[in-house]
Amino acid sequence: MAGPLTRLVLDFETYYADDYSLRKQSPPMYVADPRFKAHGAAVKVNDEPAYWVSHDELPGFLASVDWPRTLYINHNNALFDGLILEGIYGYTPLYYIDTLCMARAVLGGAIKSKSLDSVGEHLGLGGKEFGGAALAACKGVRDLPPELERSLASYAIRDAELTAQVCEILGRQFPIGEIPVMDWVARMTTQPTLRLNAAHLYQCWQDEIARKERLAAEIGLDKTQIRSDQQFAGLLRASGVEPPTKVSRKTHKVTFAFAKTDQVFTDMADDESLSDYSRELVRARLGLKSSIEETRAKTYYEAAVLRGDLPAMLQFSGAQNTHRLSGSVWNLQNNSRNSPIKKGIEAPPGCGLVEADSSNIELRVVFMLAGMHDELARLAAGADLYSEFASGYFGVEVSKDVSPDLRQVGKVAMLSLQYGAGADTFRQMLWVQAKRRITRDEAQAVVNYYRAKYRKIKALWADLGQRLRDMASGRAPGELESCPALKWHADRIVLPSGLALKYPELRWRRDRFGARQALDAVNTDPVSWGLDQVPAVWAWIGEALEAFVDKGAPPANCAPEVDFLVQLCRLEAGMPASSAAVDADSLVSQGQVQKDVIEYAERTMRLLLARYPMKSQLSYKNLGDKDAPGGWKKIYGGLLTENLGQSLAREIITEQLMRINRTHMAALQVHDSGLWPVRLDQIQAAVNLVHREMSTPPSWWPGIPLACEVKVGPNYGELKRVK
Repeated sequence: MAGPLTRLVLDFETYYADDYSLRKQSPPMYVADPRFKAHGAAVKVNDEPAYWVSHDELPGFLASVDWPRTLYINHNNALFDGLILEGIYGYTPLYYIDTLCMARAVLGGAIKSKSLDSVGEHLGLGGKEFGGAALAACKGVRDLPPELERSLASYAIRDAELTAQVCEILGRQFPIGEIPVMDWVARMTTQPTLRLNAAHLYQCWQDEIARKERLAAEIGLDKTQIRSDQQFAGLLRASGVEPPTKVSRKTHKVTFAFAKTDQVFTDMADDESLSDYSRELVRARLGLKSSIEETRAKTYYEAAVLRGDLPAMLQFSGAQNTHRLSGSVWNLQNNSRNSPIKKGIEAPPGCGLVEADSSNIELRVVFMLAGMHDELARLAAGADLYSEFASGYFGVEVSKDVSPDLRQVGKVAMLSLQYGAGADTFRQMLWVQAKRRITRDEAQAVVNYYRAKYRKIKALWADLGQRLRDMASGRAPGELESCPALKWHADRIVLPSGLALKYPELRWRRDRFGARQALDAVNTDPVSWGLDQVPAVWAWIGEALEAFVDKGAPPANCAPEVDFLVQLCRLEAGMPASSAAVDADSLVSQGQVQKDVIEYAERTMRLLLARYPMKSQLSYKNLGDKDAPGGWKKIYGGLLTENLGQSLAREIITEQLMRINRTHMAALQVHDSGLWPVRLDQIQAAVNLVHREMSTPPSWWPGIPLACEVKVGPNYGELKRVK
């Protein structure tokens, strides 16, 4: 009878230099680089003390391990150590146990950074030895002298011991059923099966460069003139248009609003009050400035030359609180639908690709939560609800084939408005996702139509909002009738897998969202506030709002005028002054500013705060979200609907993919779809398997009707739908 499994912590330490490091290269490219060398590794077997294995001893040690019965434990191993173990030495463990993945899933927003050092400190175990100084001393040294290797060994041994302790603590809270999922996510990187076509990717790279050059040539300009903010601003002024501006959130200074997310700028592309040339300038800037496609084609081409394959590089529980996978350094989840690059991602020789996309999964989940069984039955019968919504709103017959642009409006509306989005958010999403511009009044009309049509979803928001209020009072809400598999507690909601949506320290707080809205208003429409006439006031208000939204207090060593405006924000939010009170008269008497200027700044700030008031909101502690000002994130019924919709969709799809993986291991998951390389003689059987599994509801929610769309093709860009 076989004995217990071996728990092995194995932490590789490798050569790096100024021009060769994980700061300069992605882990797959770093490991595949000819300069790669492992100095050695810290090893900890079960509960034995950790020790050092040198470079020359590594091959013999690794050969001695019974890998089919070994749990390989490391911190972030899928993106680095696993690539070394399999790619360099050729060994595969029974399971990958990644404490970074566990930290994301278990700790969530309780900690800002999930590095081993930060996790160790958070758990009361201490951090890395000497802050990593031993590792820094090895930079650029390919063959370590004995004293340097001893120092590195001590550092690595501390990491190995710390990793084992972290694993023991987090393992008590990590659902055992998620270990195979974590392992599969690692293997999509360490055992890549997708192949890269170097010739095609090189052509994509060159085509994108040529496209940008043609775009610039069409209006008789050089690319540099259009890409440079200052030169482009000069071109706009020469055409009779004043460049739009905003207050930078990074520098707090006035800067040009030329980003694709700046609505005031993107609207200029179709503004008929501008000259044709001015509109062409804006379109050229929008087309030239983005370098994503060019950079991605170049990156994939270089990977094709050096490696030939494409590691997925996905992050387990990367989306905080919903536990969905997220992209990493290559972000394969962010390839545009029609990108020619996708044709360069191919099946291995003798295989084809099978892709399955779960149909309307978040829509079905929310309908199920809201008890909308009639709509679910119509979905199950094949009804196109996106077209029906658009037909009802526009008053004309809409279909996927005849009027796809109007159907897209219906699709964006139904997928975004189910989570409580308002007119401004919907308007922006429609532009980003469908490249369609509508006025704010038109957006509000769509929102009103949706909420009148789907009253049960509004009732769901209200129900979930009440549950949040119960939780804030320290009470665990009762069972949600529409989804009994959810387990409600006062600070979290446990999902069927055992993972949880966590809302620690949930309480009522005077929310700073009004100040964020005011900041957005100042950034996108300063003219209506008269701020473009007084740039100094604009900069003060922008810096004050940004500081208040971020930390609730004035930034260090800020100007007295900014301090004064931050104090106004604090008073509006019901907060005490954070520094000695500064009033307008004292600023004037100190000779800091003219009276009319500071009075104008005070009056404008008060008008902004009256227009965008700060209201009491339910908020929870969330240090891991960069968009959570001061470490607090608001939560309400619509947002909890989104959290539940996305996390339950993740639960369903993960279960489906893991069942399919028993026969064919997925090489990639992108949002609600999976991609499998399959031998050509097994394609039809794989299609049948995938279709059956992705149409089967989970045992914990048997009433939800599911469906999927299956495609087959030789590469990721030429997939054709099959019945």
